Amino acid sequence: MKSFKSNKKSASSSSDTIVKSERNSKLQISTGLPSEEDIRLKALEIYFQRVERGEERTAEEDWYEAEEYLKS
Repeated sequence: MKSFKSNKKSASSSSDTIVKSERNSKLQISTGLPSEEDIRLKALEIYFQRVERGEERTAEEDWYEAEEYLKS
């Protein structure tokens, strides 16, 4: 019986996360700010490009550059 309850809680947590995620997306769309996922993907792109060029920087610098790029 406990496993059923824990599964039920997991399902509830998942749906709560989805609802929160949808709210955050709507907020980011209405404010015009890039989503965390958009920044993450752009930072990854920047990372691969700089590794290809042999440049050394930190993940934080990639994140900041991605954030600035997407805001402009």
